[in-house]
Amino acid sequence: EIISGLVDWWDTDTTRTVFDPGKATVTTGGGEDNPYARYDDPYQIKNAPFDSLEEIRLVHGINDDFWATFVEPEPGNPISRKVTIYGSGSVNPNEGPPEVLLARLCSVVGDVSLCTDPVEAAKFVQLLGTARALVPVPFFTRSRDFLNFVEGKGTARDLYPLLQTLLGPNNDLLFKPIAIADRQMRSELGGLFVTAARLITVQSTGRVGRAEVRLTTIMNFHDRWVPPPPNAGSMPRLGIYHHYRVD
Repeated sequence: EIISGLVDWWDTDTTRTVFDPGKATVTTGGGEDNPYARYDDPYQIKNAPFDSLEEIRLVHGINDDFWATFVEPEPGNPISRKVTIYGSGSVNPNEGPPEVLLARLCSVVGDVSLCTDPVEAAKFVQLLGTARALVPVPFFTRSRDFLNFVEGKGTARDLYPLLQTLLGPNNDLLFKPIAIADRQMRSELGGLFVTAARLITVQSTGRVGRAEVRLTTIMNFHDRWVPPPPNAGSMPRLGIYHHYRVD
């Protein structure tokens, strides 16, 4: 129901989307605004892209429990977020939560042990999460560095061989490396993992006595950005303000 609500919020039609994950089917029926019309303070669906992450709270079915579990587990900490409205389909392996990286990997290579064995998946999440906590530096400089990690490849300075050296080659904390032999899959995965950010969240907090103001800014540096028509131009060197909010 929530997935359907998210789709209906930004699509352009007025027909309600019905997604059935059990049957893997998507159908339509009824009006999108029906659930919102029953609210004490009714409002209409936007039928346009989300402008901010907070806007997700307006979608039918999303409450505080859902937000704390699936969107922002640590209130006020953007790094803890597992959901973004600015996604291009690609994930930065240096920033994305291990669960998100694994889900993106398995969307392409779903028949490997990391995707079919819950124990191996848990090892991956725990290993990468612990490595980040102990050494908070970017481990991957190129997209293929992440593929080397899940395949257990690379030189002694790459992450998986380094962890093997520190923990021992047969340590139970290490997940079993997978093999990605299909060239088409490798090419697709190369586009799903990127190591350069194009949209950056900047959060600033000012305090005077007991008063506190927080400014959250989304900066866009994407080189393919163009201003809305009929304006002409290209991305300024210092980027543009994509969104900002004052709390």
